[in-house]
Amino acid sequence: DFQVVCLPQASGGFAVAKLDDGDLDVALLGSTPAATGLARGVAMKTFYVAHMKGTSQGLLVDPDIIGSPLDLDGRKIGTPFGSTAHYHMLYTRKLFPEFNFELIDCNADCPTLYAAGAIDGAFVWGGVMESMKGLGATMMLVPAKMLSDWEKATFNTISVRDAFAADHSVVVERIAGVVARLDADYLDE
Repeated sequence: DFQVVCLPQASGGFAVAKLDDGDLDVALLGSTPAATGLARGVAMKTFYVAHMKGTSQGLLVDPDIIGSPLDLDGRKIGTPFGSTAHYHMLYTRKLFPEFNFELIDCNADCPTLYAAGAIDGAFVWGGVMESMKGLGATMMLVPAKMLSDWEKATFNTISVRDAFAADHSVVVERIAGVVARLDADYLDE
């Protein structure tokens, strides 16, 4: 009676909108989109923290150009706006206010922009991160784990529409159980 789908998106904002509209019942969300949805009053609950961001997300750069945060001054850095990665880049900007770097909204197109020289690095994850590494960008000037250690933790949640949770608690329990069994290997380094 249920369908599992993959919804390609720049960040969890798309999935939050789908939860809000009732077009999606359960979603894996980054902490920033989940918090945004809750703040907007989306009728949803987070029932599982699936993964603390560690080295699965971070700022990748050309090591010949950017070797430390000091080298960010005057650079263009890509990141999907509204994501946990964007949150971390905004925090990085706060940590180094004397350096002026521009944030560019990109996700799947970050590697193309990097290869063309339009951006000097990108704070990304997953397949985009792997593509950046394939272009010679190195991991990582600023990994999410470092920023988490500095009290700016980000994580993935599994969130559910309130109505679906009320009507299908057995399904929600089953999802939580499956994820808990996978937890030791989930997004392992």
